[in-house]
Amino acid sequence: MARCKYDTPTEFDSVSLLNQNVASERCAILRYQEIANFTNGKDYTTCDIAKHILAEEEDHEQDLQDYLNDIAKMKESFLKK
Repeated sequence: MARCKYDTPTEFDSVSLLNQNVASERCAILRYQEIANFTNGKDYTTCDIAKHILAEEEDHEQDLQDYLNDIAKMKESFLKK
């Protein structure tokens, strides 16, 4: 996880913060995938834990993407009025 850098937000609107969080989730997903791949067939407990956390991180990313999609739809609907 140490390879996932943290960028201090420079913009504080919802979309910018959500996009920053999506990037963080994607980095975490890559790291847990690396751990799962590295421990697969060698350390079953660590591999299972990494896979469990990986699934949670993928859910988090999807939730954030869903929020971004909802915001985009609301903006589009608002601009049509």
